[in-house]
Amino acid sequence: MKILVTGGSGGMGEAIVRRLAKDGHTIIFTYHTHADRTRHIVEETGTKAIIFNMHDTASLKNLTALISKENFDGLVNNAASPIPSREFFTKIDPDQF
Repeated sequence: MKILVTGGSGGMGEAIVRRLAKDGHTIIFTYHTHADRTRHIVEETGTKAIIFNMHDTASLKNLTALISKENFDGLVNNAASPIPSREFFTKIDPDQF
């Protein structure tokens, strides 16, 4: 299977990428930081990585183009954005979210 993993360069995301690759799946994963770590993951697992910033329109367009071009069988949506506080969701305007 060809699987897209978002947020695949750190912690849980890296573990997911490594396990799926070990199980024989073709993996493309996104990363935002940890470029050196990402390079090692790619070299060690034979996966492919693309930089992605969920707050950048151009980056989102690039990811959308990749998804349109590739024929993915699965998605692991692991990417996250830091939340400034627990009250964040109660105070944010739904249109901003």
